[in-house]
Amino acid sequence: MMQKKLLSTALFLGIVTCSCTSESTAEIDYSQPSTSNEANDDTAYETSTLTKQHVCNAEIQIYAEIQINFDDICQSLTEVESLFFERFGSVPVVGDYNNNRDLYIYKDRQSYLAAGFHTGSYGKYIEQDPSDPDSHGEIYSYLLESGNIKNQSHEYIHYLDGRFNKDGDYHATDMAAWWSEGTAEYIQHLHWQKPSTYIKESISYYGSDFSLQTIFSLTKDDYKTDFFNLVYDGGNVAICYFLQEEPAALNTLLSYSRSGNWSAWASELDNLTSIYSEDFDVFVSDIFTDKKVCHLNKAKPE
Repeated sequence: MMQKKLLSTALFLGIVTCSCTSESTAEIDYSQPSTSNEANDDTAYETSTLTKQHVCNAEIQIYAEIQINFDDICQSLTEVESLFFERFGSVPVVGDYNNNRDLYIYKDRQSYLAAGFHTGSYGKYIEQDPSDPDSHGEIYSYLLESGNIKNQSHEYIHYLDGRFNKDGDYHATDMAAWWSEGTAEYIQHLHWQKPSTYIKESISYYGSDFSLQTIFSLTKDDYKTDFFNLVYDGGNVAICYFLQEEPAALNTLLSYSRSGNWSAWASELDNLTSIYSEDFDVFVSDIFTDKKVCHLNKAKPE
């Protein structure tokens, strides 16, 4: 059954889903989790139990409730960064000083919920004020019985996307929900070297709405609608299409998101829709029939 059944448990601001599975010990192993992304969240989550500390480098610290394989986690984050930088570059948005990030990992879901997280949450990324050099991006997650970590790469990609692709915090970029979730889904599946298992279900379910026109119209408000999954799966395929088929077409769009010109960004979406809609429809059909595959692990073409 499609992950849309989770909609009833996620009707609050910021709750999102990822539809994926992982076989990496430093990644996550799940089918349909919910995560949340917030800007300037003042909630005080309990972290006093996270007494195991590890420094990946001068910018990344991990706090865990029990001893885990920290080296694998650091390596996994490095791999995700490399995939992201190959496609989007590694120059931060002007005025974004959110260079530090802290990962908080609880020993299990019970401990995660006891720390103050909502029962519909399965991981959380919090972006503080990106203009503050002392701010820290925060990623909260927990261990599964398998030893894997819930929602690590997806949330970390949100951090990278905000730092290198989008001016402002998550409240400032609500209109780019399909981009935020699509980018996180696309890069994480590149990392896992396998496509999302839910894309074909979404293509079948949404039919003619699995189009650039509809996908580009999706905002954070659509986390609360029947287009819930299209934000993720549609965004995933849209990012896949442009990065693998028409990478140069994103240059203008990225120039607007990096400068915070969101009205021009919206106009550019209209331009891309008029130029690429028919070709995108063919691409979606080819994905559905396995003539083409998303998540090819190759660098962005010149």
